[in-house]
Amino acid sequence: WRVDLIPTYKTHRVAAAVESPAADAPTATEDVPDLLSAQVPIIRELLAALGIPVIGAPRHEADDVIGTLASHADVPVDVITGDRDLFQLVDDSRDVRVIYTGRGMARLETLTDAALLAKTGVTPAQYADFAALRGDASDGLPGVAGVGEKTAATLLADFGDLDGIVA
Repeated sequence: WRVDLIPTYKTHRVAAAVESPAADAPTATEDVPDLLSAQVPIIRELLAALGIPVIGAPRHEADDVIGTLASHADVPVDVITGDRDLFQLVDDSRDVRVIYTGRGMARLETLTDAALLAKTGVTPAQYADFAALRGDASDGLPGVAGVGEKTAATLLADFGDLDGIVA
């Protein structure tokens, strides 16, 4: 459904349009690397043997499920990821941290409210707006022309959020 909203979304990973039994229109499928496909059943089997549940939701990415679980948890949460989109989950008041693997496992970054502000110049509550302004080439998401990370952070510091910027 994201590709239907933004056709450039993950175009580098979209295989082809296929007929969707749940919808009237064709939907794109993600091109999964052969090496990854072979690992999934083994990972699922290992997780089951360890008593670790596998949770998902049809037509939603793992990030969506992780975000929903983390934002509704009643216990401390550490989200371990290399995906910057999940930075918006950081919330010191709810004890939700992101352990960022983007620089490799030997150089993990633990992101709290203060650490995220120091790293990006924005608060966790502003991160989605920050990402929308700067775009994300790795996901094929356009941002605002001429707006990069520094400009996005400055605009959000000055105006608070996208609505404030537009006003």
